[in-house]
Amino acid sequence: MPRHPMFARAAGRWLCCVALMLVIGAASRAAAAAPGAVDAARLQAADSEPQNWYTGGRDQGGTYYSPLATITDANVKNLGFAWEYDLGSPLRGQEATPVVVDGVMYTSGTWGYVYAVNAATGREVWRYDPHSDFFAGRNPCCDLVNRGVAVWQGKVYVGSGDGRLHAINAATGKKVFARMFETGKPAGEIIAAEGFSQVSDTGEIERWCREVIEKNPDNLAKYRAGNEGVFKFFVGQVMRASRGQANPQTVNDTLKRLLA
Repeated sequence: MPRHPMFARAAGRWLCCVALMLVIGAASRAAAAAPGAVDAARLQAADSEPQNWYTGGRDQGGTYYSPLATITDANVKNLGFAWEYDLGSPLRGQEATPVVVDGVMYTSGTWGYVYAVNAATGREVWRYDPHSDFFAGRNPCCDLVNRGVAVWQGKVYVGSGDGRLHAINAATGKKVFARMFETGKPAGEIIAAEGFSQVSDTGEIERWCREVIEKNPDNLAKYRAGNEGVFKFFVGQVMRASRGQANPQTVNDTLKRLLA
C-alpha cells in the first residue's frame, strides 16, 4: 500500500536528523582527541586504528606493516597526485619517516625542523624551527639529515643538528623544552628529568625482560644462533609489557645481559 506523502516527508526529516547527529558525533569525537595523544594503550592496540602510523615502524613492535586494505595490486594503478608540501629552506637531504596520528602527519627535516601537516589536504598546521647552531654543521658524518620524530602524550620529540633534544607541543608547535644531549645519557633520562614518568627500576625491568624471553624460545634460539635482528623484537616486546614506561637504555642493557 503506498505511503501517505506526510509520512514520507516525516521519514525524510528523521533520516536527515539521524545523519546530522552522526556527523556531529563523529566531529565531537575527533575534536575530543587531543593532538598527538599517543600512549602505551594506543600503541598496543595499533592494529585497531590502521589509519594511524604511530612510530617510525608504525606500531610498538616496529613491524612496518599496515593492515589497510583499500589499496590493492588491482587498483594501485588508479592512484593519482593529491597534494604537495614545500619544506622550504634550508635545502638539504630528507630521510625521515613521517608519523601520522589522528589525521595529522608529523615529520622532520634538515637540522631538526619539524612539520605538522593535515594528512588529507597537505595544509600546514605548524612548522617548528629548532634554531640550531650552524657551526655544528661541521660535525655530522652524513649531511644534516634527520631520521624522524617521536610523538608521545601530546608532545613531538626531535633531535636537532646541534645535539639537542626538543619537546614540542603537538597542538601548537611551540617549544616545551630543549636540552643538550649528554654523552652516555639516553634521551629517556633527559625526558624524565623534565618531569615525565619513566620506570628505571632494574628489578622491575629485568622481570619484564625474563617474561618476554621465556615466552619466545624460538626467537631466543635465533638470536643465539647469530640473528642479531631479533634483538629489536625483544626490545619492542619488553616496551609493550611495560606499557611504554620502561627506560629504553635499561631495557637494552638488561636484554643484552640476559640474552648472552
